[in-house]
Amino acid sequence: MTRPQFAAVAEEFKATGAVDLGTLIATTADFVDSVLATGDDVVIAGALVPFLPTLLAMGHGEETIDAFTTDLTEVLAPVCPVMVFLDGNAEAALSRAASCRVRPDAGHRNKPMAHII
Repeated sequence: MTRPQFAAVAEEFKATGAVDLGTLIATTADFVDSVLATGDDVVIAGALVPFLPTLLAMGHGEETIDAFTTDLTEVLAPVCPVMVFLDGNAEAALSRAASCRVRPDAGHRNKPMAHII
């Protein structure tokens, strides 16, 4: 985790071996605020979000995970997330995508991918 918005998650996990659901929601809200502040059209976030493997590993049940994902959906709504699952060599695919040339007719798609978790 390299984003400062998620520092509390890393600190809490290091100290206790678990992370409070409220911390996950709060840090995600901070992340969303930072994305909105930059005005970036595209943000690439790693597999950490939506935290499902983490929640399962911490022993949370279906009801808790369902409530959490409902809260998380609200927090993420302003950035309109899209889940993309890469199959194959992700490093090569992301490198190729990031190196695409800017085209004058591409409009909003010309903004480079600025964030990677």
